[in-house]
Amino acid sequence: MDLYTIRQKVAYNPNSRPTVKDELRKYFTSISSRFPIAVTLTFKQSYAVHTVKGTHYKKLDSDAVKRAVKHFQNKLNQQVYGSAAKRYGKKLSYIPVIEGEKSGKHLHVHMVIGDIPQHVMLNQIDTLVTKAKTSVELIDEQHKV
Repeated sequence: MDLYTIRQKVAYNPNSRPTVKDELRKYFTSISSRFPIAVTLTFKQSYAVHTVKGTHYKKLDSDAVKRAVKHFQNKLNQQVYGSAAKRYGKKLSYIPVIEGEKSGKHLHVHMVIGDIPQHVMLNQIDTLVTKAKTSVELIDEQHKV
């Protein structure tokens, strides 16, 4: 099988315009020295809402995902910096991207994390992410660092 046939089968077209996803990949590659960690978080697709009238389940939307990501970031900052995160505003740098809003897929977040202090070893990140996500109710068990 020649290269032309392979490209046709995988729908590769060198003349096509780049997609937003392609442009984001290029951008994230260019800043990888500052943001060395990439994390994918999956979410439960519905969550319980407790009111005076009772409990009902609501479908996950992008606003709930944004709140959950912010909560996750706060917990991860607290894991890394301790009380200095709240007291002095110390925090890691994040660039989150929500995927699945328009495509109808399950909502999930791809995030790059940067400005990691020297006292944190890169092999500790998975443990820190696991601890931080257990405090966020909407985040599913699966994640990828």
